[in-house]
Amino acid sequence: MDEGSDWLLFDAGNTRLKWARTEADVIVECGAMDWSALQHAGWQEALPSTSQGRRVALAQVLAPERADVLRDALLGRFGRIREVRSEASCAGLRSAYRHSERLGVDRWLGMLAAWRPGEALLLANIGTALTLDAVDAQGRHLGGVILAGLQAMQSGLLNAAPGLQRLMDADAAECRLWADDSASAIRSAPVFAATALIELAARRLRYESGAPLRCVLAGGDAAVVQAQMEINCELRRDLVLEGLWKRVRMP
Repeated sequence: MDEGSDWLLFDAGNTRLKWARTEADVIVECGAMDWSALQHAGWQEALPSTSQGRRVALAQVLAPERADVLRDALLGRFGRIREVRSEASCAGLRSAYRHSERLGVDRWLGMLAAWRPGEALLLANIGTALTLDAVDAQGRHLGGVILAGLQAMQSGLLNAAPGLQRLMDADAAECRLWADDSASAIRSAPVFAATALIELAARRLRYESGAPLRCVLAGGDAAVVQAQMEINCELRRDLVLEGLWKRVRMP
């Protein structure tokens, strides 16, 4: 175990740059910035500061050009960073990917944070993309799926059928399966599509594993989906940061 426990952690996703400070065994502060805010000159000044001796770690799933910009900014501000990547195995967890480095590090760290020995895990990360990952009670990653997140589903429909865009000016009611206006129907459908997929995956994993099952939801839209779920799900908004912190404290 790494003796140091004071870290500044960065989780760079496709929509936001999230960060957390840790002290001793506690995450004491979290924050986030949209990538749109990072397009302005001098955006590096918006990065959190850190005290001397606090180490910096990064997990990112960015396109190469954006990753290089972020990496250079962090190096310029903090002098040294540790970048964590997906691995074949760690802490009893074993990747299903033949080329483990091709598994998104956000998915890997989420599983690392959420899996417990003796329990099967279904992890749904609902952000720009919606990813599902299954882990059996022995820590074997069974694989998963990737599809568009809620906003991307809606945008994809409106791009494919531009005539629907004129209907989106109407006020949309709360998320509901039996919507009585088109705007609500379009906005609600991705939520129920995500809910149905997660519940199907949970049923299959429970049957196939024969072990107690935990369903964990993470990501920016996790709470919206959780509100419609008919199975028990644990909400962990900062799961990737939790996994990153767990990993950097290991050898």
